[in-house]
This record gives sequence, C-alpha cells and structure tokens, in this order.
Amino acid sequence: AWSRGHLAGQKRNGRERGQPPKRPVHLTANDREMASQILQDRVVAGQLSAN
Repeated sequence: AWSRGHLAGQKRNGRERGQPPKRPVHLTANDREMASQILQDRVVAGQLSAN
C-alpha cells in the first residue's frame, strides 16, 4: 500500500506547501477572510489534538 509513488507524492505536496504562494502580494478582503478562517481551523485542530 505504501508505494514509492505515494511517498513521493507526500514529499511533493509538502515541498509545494512550504513554498510561498505564486500570487500577487495584494490580497483581496475575501482572500484575507479565507486565510484567517484556515488559521482558525488549524488552531482549533491543534487544541483538539493537544487534549
């Protein structure tokens, strides 16, 4: 089940996630709202996993 392709896919995704997004520096209000929502979800997930 743990094929080399699967592991390579995880590495590729992790590397892409670590890179800065290829987009203009200017963010719309919707982008900021979405980003803050993602951060809130991560904080909640971190609190749940810490308990």
